[in-house]
Amino acid sequence: MMNKLIPATNPIRLITPLAVWQKMMAYVQACPDEINGFGYIQITGENTLYLSDVFILEQTVSGVSTDVDDQALHRHINDMVQAGINTALLRFQWHSHVYMPAFFSATDDACIARYPCEWMVSLVTNKYGEYQAQLDIYRPFKLSLPITVELELSADNRLSDNCSAEVSTKVTRQEVGWFGHVKHAAIRPDDASTPYCFELGGADDGLSQSN
Repeated sequence: MMNKLIPATNPIRLITPLAVWQKMMAYVQACPDEINGFGYIQITGENTLYLSDVFILEQTVSGVSTDVDDQALHRHINDMVQAGINTALLRFQWHSHVYMPAFFSATDDACIARYPCEWMVSLVTNKYGEYQAQLDIYRPFKLSLPITVELELSADNRLSDNCSAEVSTKVTRQEVGWFGHVKHAAIRPDDASTPYCFELGGADDGLSQSN
């Protein structure tokens, strides 16, 4: 079967709940040196991945390196098995460069190349919130693809209800009927509680809304 090429106009998206991104950044901000962590990822659509949670394990760090306790990782995987959690979800590795630029170093590339799985998502960030992310596919051959992080923002239900009520009382729609007759009608607000995403700019980008 031929491999499907992913066009540049349709990049791979990593949908990340705001709370999960904030959790990862809280780890980064709390540690004065580099720090490493993992996370759970699912494929939820064409070119779309979903990051459901992140966590850290016992590790030794410095200003330029992290060394995760292998036994701690093995215990975590065993705990997943005991809890009936699919270990194939463990497809995300992230780490911080503290105040240094967020990019994959030669050391990072060597680590990524050793993952014993078919595919893996890696992300490097720093205390400024800059990041670089990529998807690495290992079979049938090695392929690295850039990833765009999109933050999933869940609406506040009380705020949504209040705004919907205000829209219904203050906003009318202009309608043109027969013979150019113009009238104004009350509108029915859309559902304001639907989650939406914002594309999170990388090290050199800003924040822009995702269509």
